[in-house]
Amino acid sequence: ENTQHELKNELQDRINQQLSRKGWTLKTLSDRSGVPYETLKKLANAKIDNPSLQSVIKVAQAFDCSLDSLFAVESRLVSKLHSLSSR
Repeated sequence: ENTQHELKNELQDRINQQLSRKGWTLKTLSDRSGVPYETLKKLANAKIDNPSLQSVIKVAQAFDCSLDSLFAVESRLVSKLHSLSSR
């Protein structure tokens, strides 16, 4: 549960960083990705626990980046996932 929370916050941070970097609004991202504005608003505010893979892929494609870079799964999170799975 805690790792899921961290991943959700990481995605939130990355979306907001990319929006800022590109000078886009959520409306622009919605237009370019095809993901509904309200869904993006929830993603950007970490209000969605389990975003659909399809939505995340569309966001990554709109930003012209990989899923890896969008999620930016850092080694500390990977370590946590490994420790959770070995319990």
